Amino acid sequence: MREFLFAESSPAVQPATLPLFTTTMLKVECFAAHGPSEDLTPWEYDIPTETPAGEVTVEITHCGICHSDLHQLDDAWGIASFPLVPGHEIVGKIVSAGEGVPEHLQVGVRVGIGPQRSNCNDCGFCRVKTENLCPKKTKTYAGPGKDFGGFAKLIRYPCDWVFPIPEGLPSEAAAPLMCAGLCAQHCFFVCRRTRRV
Repeated sequence: MREFLFAESSPAVQPATLPLFTTTMLKVECFAAHGPSEDLTPWEYDIPTETPAGEVTVEITHCGICHSDLHQLDDAWGIASFPLVPGHEIVGKIVSAGEGVPEHLQVGVRVGIGPQRSNCNDCGFCRVKTENLCPKKTKTYAGPGKDFGGFAKLIRYPCDWVFPIPEGLPSEAAAPLMCAGLCAQHCFFVCRRTRRV
């Protein structure tokens, strides 16, 4: 009973008024499937207008299609997350860069993005610079973060996984190199080293 008496005799406590911080959002126009084997249809999602530290915002000019995009759209592997915006053979120009992004990845640079978004930086593979084999890597889209891919006008991406495209290489030729081309190049590299297929 005493605690109730104490509470009743206490002056009313007013909640503190905190300033409201609002984040302005940028609409990203894209094509998405909203379920397995559904058609791609126009869709939009929001990202914060300000590019976070260590990331870049890329205005996409070209995006290839890989057979794994089709597997994801059909949810053939049982790991797709919907709505799904496919595409991981991406080329475009950086339109904004967050704090801490290296100088070679500043606004205006034409870049490519492939199928990997991140790695753990701690495992044996990462320690010997074979981050593409990291067991904790995340993919460009449809992973645990429900990120979206390159069938869009923009993509926000960690700068560690964005690569400048050489001047003489046309964007339409560079895009498929970001996945399928790298796979084929690796095979030739291994064959040259082992001298067998």
